[in-house]
Amino acid sequence: MFIPFFAALTNGLGTVVDKIAISKRHVPLRQYIPFLFLYLFFFSAIASPFFGWVNVQLLLAPQFLFFFLVMILLAITWNIFYYESLAKEKLFEFESIIILTPLVTIVLSWIFFPETWDVRLGTAAIIAAIALIASHWEKHHFTLDHYSMNLLVAVVLIATEDIIVTELLRDGVFSPVGLYAVRTFILFSFFFAYYRPNVSNINRGNLNIIALSGFLGTLFMIMKYYGYKDLGIPYTALVTIAGPMSVYIASAFVLHERMKFKVVLASAVVATAIIYATSIISVK
Repeated sequence: MFIPFFAALTNGLGTVVDKIAISKRHVPLRQYIPFLFLYLFFFSAIASPFFGWVNVQLLLAPQFLFFFLVMILLAITWNIFYYESLAKEKLFEFESIIILTPLVTIVLSWIFFPETWDVRLGTAAIIAAIALIASHWEKHHFTLDHYSMNLLVAVVLIATEDIIVTELLRDGVFSPVGLYAVRTFILFSFFFAYYRPNVSNINRGNLNIIALSGFLGTLFMIMKYYGYKDLGIPYTALVTIAGPMSVYIASAFVLHERMKFKVVLASAVVATAIIYATSIISVK
């Protein structure tokens, strides 16, 4: 039950590390993305002998093979849009758009998995997502530049991929670790061929921060996958909403940034929704 909470924490930390590497240390995307996926695959591969498995017979069935190929195509596309936007947008601007992802995922889960929908969890998740969006959204966000538009596309693609991932997991085609290991290996292979990074030109310090991002990203994605499989999309998406909010609140205490009242209010709404949803899950 607590897996999504750890996912939310690692997601927030991972986003900050990504931003530092790309914007502060100026690691070019043609280096960052291929090496990031190398580390994502590396860390998921370490766990694969213990937790990873693939039902090859099911995977080769036309329906599941189609889902898998669409998942890979979506993942390639949204990662390119995601990291290009992260490189160009300020972190606050970036998170103000990416926080739409849980809400879009929840709505799609309602459409594609109506039989597993719990109205109480869904309502709590949507209220929390709207509160979080309202706390970050400013008037000028309604005027979107090229990278903001790409990030909006990425949000829809991420949510759509999560629906396909859930289908593959709950039908027993993959374990969460197995699916993520195979996914990251294919994406690493594609991005290395696409960007053709100069391996000899990257320094040890940059590799270390990319490795940290890869470790956090692997934890986040695998825990999210387990959440989708065992707890369902609405609850998992609801709890991961706490990620960007926790990072924002922590910045007020650690960096002494000014905390807006609407963020405090939204935090209270999110916390209440999570407590309510957890109480529902615990009695099932």
